[in-house]
Order: sequence, then structure tokens, then C-alpha cells
Amino acid sequence: MEKVLAPITPYSERGIAMKTADGIWCRCHPIFAIFVSDYPEQTLVTCTYNGRCPKCEVTHDQLGEYQQFPTCVHCDATNVYRLADDNVNLFLRKCREAGIKPVYHPFWQLLPFANIYQSITPDILHQLLQGIIRHLVAWLSSPTIFGPDDINARCRILPQNHSIALFPRGITTLSRVTGQEHKNMCRVLLGLIITLIRLSSSTWEHKKASTSQSCIACFIMCLPSYFSALLTIIILSKWSNFTLTSQRTHIG
Repeated sequence: MEKVLAPITPYSERGIAMKTADGIWCRCHPIFAIFVSDYPEQTLVTCTYNGRCPKCEVTHDQLGEYQQFPTCVHCDATNVYRLADDNVNLFLRKCREAGIKPVYHPFWQLLPFANIYQSITPDILHQLLQGIIRHLVAWLSSPTIFGPDDINARCRILPQNHSIALFPRGITTLSRVTGQEHKNMCRVLLGLIITLIRLSSSTWEHKKASTSQSCIACFIMCLPSYFSALLTIIILSKWSNFTLTSQRTHIG
């Protein structure tokens, strides 16, 4: 990675002239801003131990807690890695105290304007689709909320429409659900529950959701609740094609 990013490193601070698509010249500053990967690669680049969150300081036994934890500080990590060329015992002790791996000068240490912890993005497949959405479906279909019978019954009467997949046997009995199938569930899930009778507010206290090797506060990011995540995915999943008319057809 250090060799890959070496060509843009000198221009991160002084900038470089680039022409836009409409022919306008601009001074651009290419920087390392986003790192998209699965959890193993996230822990690799952030020098985090397996089983820890690559973005915040949550402990291993608190993964899945629905609360905020302090974000890892980039400058603190770089200060520790500057000791790699000095006393080895001191370097190892500082890494152990900081909870990071003793890596000899990671590639992002000297990159201008880089923050490796802020550059980590949520793992859409494992954290969002196969994490929060799987828990959301299980929660909605639990006997204390709507129950699997009502959810599956509405799946069976769902009419054909653009950009949606039908589940004639329901969604609560599926096993080994893929990421694409979770996306298809997101397109219809709100329509399945939109007119169901809401139970007492005490039954809406959701359980703690353990995610794949990461804390909820980090992979939800700015989503305030599970329904906010659901609505976001519905919009990203071409919700405009699932019209209000089709909702009224199969619900009312």
C-alpha cells in the first residue's frame, strides 16, 4: 500500500492541476480518505487485534452494546509507531498499552491528512445486510412483535411489481440467506408491516444485536434507529419502483 500511494503523496499538500469533465482546470489534493474492505482487512490496516472494533475503543465483551464508545485517535497511534526505530521493549510496551499490533511503520503513518480510523467504512454485506437486517427480520417476526404468521401471510399475497422479489413461502423460514436476498427483503419489508397493529410500547424495546466482530455504534454510523437503516436501504434499493398503489393492492 505504501508503494501504491507513493505517487499521490507529494501532491496531497501542494496539490496538482487536474481538468474536470467540463474542461475546467482545478487544483486537486489527492488524499487517502476511504478504505473499503471486509472485517479481516479492516483489522489488518488499522493494526487492530482480531475481535476488536477497528474504529473505536470498545472492549471485546461489550461488542453489540447499543451505546457510544470513544473513537480511536489517529495521532496517538502514529506517536506510538514513531517509537519503532528506538527501544524495542518500549515500543512493544506502548503498543500493548494502546491495544494495537506492533507493526513496523504502517503505510498510513506519514500520509498527509490521513485518518485511518475515520477512513474505515461499514461492511455492507456482513454488518448491515447479514447483521442488522437479519436481526431486524427476526425481531419483527418474533411473537412479542408481529409474529411469523402475519409476516409470512403478507409475503404470500404480495403482488408482482418492478424491482422486487417474491417470497411465496415467507421470509421467516429461510435459512442461509444471501446478501442479495436480504436486499430483496428490504424492498418489501416496510410494506409488509406498515398497517399491522402496533403492540404496546414495552414490546418494542429491541434486544442487543451482536454483529460480526464489530460494535453497533460504529457500523450503524449516523443511523439513529433500526428503522432509519431500513428506510435508507429501501431508498438505495430503488424504492421508487415500489409504488404506493402496489402497497394498497396487497395490504388494504
